[in-house]
Amino acid sequence: MKKALGLFLLFVINLFSQAVNISKIIEKDSVTIGERINVTFKVNAEEKHYDVVKWEDKFSADVEVKNKKLKKSQEGDFFNYVIACYDTGWVSIAPFQIALTQGGKDSASVYYGTDSIRIFVKSLVPDSASKIVSIKDPVSYPFPWFKWLSVLFGVIILIIIVIIIYKKLYRREEILEDFKIPQRPAHEIAFEKLNKLDPEKIYTPEEAKKFHFNLSYIFREYLENRYHKNYLEKTTFEIKPILKRDIVNNDLYHQVIKILNASDEVKFAKRELEKMHHKDIYNKTTEIIQETMVKPEVY
Repeated sequence: MKKALGLFLLFVINLFSQAVNISKIIEKDSVTIGERINVTFKVNAEEKHYDVVKWEDKFSADVEVKNKKLKKSQEGDFFNYVIACYDTGWVSIAPFQIALTQGGKDSASVYYGTDSIRIFVKSLVPDSASKIVSIKDPVSYPFPWFKWLSVLFGVIILIIIVIIIYKKLYRREEILEDFKIPQRPAHEIAFEKLNKLDPEKIYTPEEAKKFHFNLSYIFREYLENRYHKNYLEKTTFEIKPILKRDIVNNDLYHQVIKILNASDEVKFAKRELEKMHHKDIYNKTTEIIQETMVKPEVY
């Protein structure tokens, strides 16, 4: 009886073995620590309904499944795993298994699977570095004098440029050191040009603008030649504090500013004056030049 039962079990096992075929494909059997490798299991089973034993549950702590994917085809079922090992040396990984159940729900399951997988895991350190080498003295590098001198030179040039721009824009010299003193007295030049202006021949606002533009220029040029200051390139507002030091007489100073302001208003079309006022400003300019001009020495 026992012999007959044994033959029956062998028959059943043989029957199942012919119906199931599992093969494994390993990308490589030697990897570095942490490197990912592909492992594929191909399952051919006449019984299409089978259970897969969760492979990663059998792993040790040093092996990890990074990805897994199932692909079914006419050739069979392909279970693709991406794994990584985190210990060096030979690593044994449990076999991949499936379970078939025959004869109903309460029947015993028969397991099929591959052999265990062995992979050799290498360290990240290359073999050439494993040999002991003598310790070398620290390498001494010369101080980069050229580099730092170049940086210092660049900083100095930048500072000089900033100083020049600052002086040019915000610290313009009030006194013209290189002022070229005209060979003729300032008042002679001014009177010669004033004689060419005629306040009686102003009939339109445009003629008034032109007249006061010329009158203001002649008056500023006189002040510049008389006091050797840069008055032509300054506005009336900028002239005030400088002129205050040149014309001590307070009443005379305010008359000069009043003339300049009046001419500015006409030049920039802020105000229209009657014909008589043009002549008054012209005459007042002439009087101020006579009062402030350098008097000829009497011997």
